Amino acid sequence: VLTCVQACGRLDGVLFELTLRQTYRNSGSRLLEVVYTFPLAQQAVLLGSASELNGERKEGTVVAKTTAD
Repeated sequence: VLTCVQACGRLDGVLFELTLRQTYRNSGSRLLEVVYTFPLAQQAVLLGSASELNGERKEGTVVAKTTAD
């Protein structure tokens, strides 16, 4: 199902920006469901998340764990 992974990063002082692109191809007739887990270092901060499916881009909203539903 996973056909390609590309990672590109930039380090500026203590700020590291990473773009991770994963390409999937579902050659079957069944719908696929995936769950992503992003392990981060203790002091890391996630600033954003976006995904694209069939050309449609969806951007996530990052909120504190204590206020997330």
